Amino acid sequence: MSHSKQVREYLLTDHGLKLIDVYVGPDGVLNGTARLAQEAREREDKLARRQLTELRSRDLARKRETIERRIAELQASLEADEGEMATLFDQDQARQSAMELDRQALALSRGAQK
Repeated sequence: MSHSKQVREYLLTDHGLKLIDVYVGPDGVLNGTARLAQEAREREDKLARRQLTELRSRDLARKRETIERRIAELQASLEADEGEMATLFDQDQARQSAMELDRQALALSRGAQK
């Protein structure tokens, strides 16, 4: 008679015999308590990795917010400096125009020609 030669774990339940797929862990085939202990360790490891990933994700989000806030502050500072520079330029132009008018007025008062 043909039959499987695979190693299987089985459970005796109220509903009869139940075959369970073989668990191959890092140390080979495990069954019974060793299997349950290894599966528990793997669940704990998976949970710890997920928690670490979530922690790093939150840290990254906070870092992104901090950097974006700093960029906005620097942008606002740059815009303020540009506005101040534009004001100084306008004042300088007005001063130059006033000096030119004063020179023309002085030349006229001395009888000079345009």
